[in-house]
Amino acid sequence: MNSSTSLLLDEMRGKMSGYAVQYSYLLSNLSVKTEAAALLSIQVEVSGMGPVNLEEVAMAGILDDTHFFFYPNDKSLIPNIQAGIQKAHPEYKLSTGKVEGAPGDNDEQVIARIPPVDDDRQKELKDAVKTLSDACKARLDATSKLYSARIAMALLGESAEAQDEAKNALKEICDWHSDLCKQYQENKEKEIDAAHEAWQKEGGGAEEKSDSGSGQSDAAFNMKMQ
Repeated sequence: MNSSTSLLLDEMRGKMSGYAVQYSYLLSNLSVKTEAAALLSIQVEVSGMGPVNLEEVAMAGILDDTHFFFYPNDKSLIPNIQAGIQKAHPEYKLSTGKVEGAPGDNDEQVIARIPPVDDDRQKELKDAVKTLSDACKARLDATSKLYSARIAMALLGESAEAQDEAKNALKEICDWHSDLCKQYQENKEKEIDAAHEAWQKEGGGAEEKSDSGSGQSDAAFNMKMQ
């Protein structure tokens, strides 16, 4: 295998790895349970500064499997923080209150609750996973075709053995990334199904009915960090 072919294979591997990382990140934003990666997409509008990363205006933490808390650097930014969270994650139910054991636990903080995976949300999440999966697969396939053509050109005049070696290496890279993304998809779908099953076992909506109307309130809310 010549050096040009090796460079092309490395280049293709890098692109595919980037697509896989992006796919994993996008899946993490389909919130089923609290994951720090889901907060990376949150931008907060600050007067005179424009949009800034959440970490620049608040400290975020995890209370439990379904609740985040956000301790603002400045209490006046609470509405801005709430707006940023809702823009990135409109499904989150927001409230304000105190979080026992958190920094500034006597101060008002923003609390975000990830809604349970009921029947409707299970379908929405699985549809979103499929959409992301199809997009990732399309990018991997397009990259495979592009580099197959480029590598074929780089191998002109090379021995049959060198050509077979390059084709096998290309297939190995493509298969590895395809399997990785398939595993990401399967893991996310299992996570969604497990959360849906938990919702069913907990009464299938009883909690939501008793909590209806309070999701966006600013009523006092007190939780203890686990």
